[in-house]
Amino acid sequence: MLCADDWLAPECLQTLVELMENNPQVVLATPAEIACDESGKPTHLQFLYGKELSIIPGEKMLDRVAGGEGLGDTPAS
Repeated sequence: MLCADDWLAPECLQTLVELMENNPQVVLATPAEIACDESGKPTHLQFLYGKELSIIPGEKMLDRVAGGEGLGDTPAS
């Protein structure tokens, strides 16, 4: 899901596909968040689960979603 005010870095999809190909147990991948100022200059990098790569077991992710944490920063995810 990509909200109207979001954009993808040039190699984002390629990186996510490679991650999933290299980790066949992974069925869902989300990118880091990069906050930018009005001019588009990056101001902050945030990994959603605290590390550059976090592989979370399905049951644990379902518990997170059921607890309202979602899959990212949007309530709809």
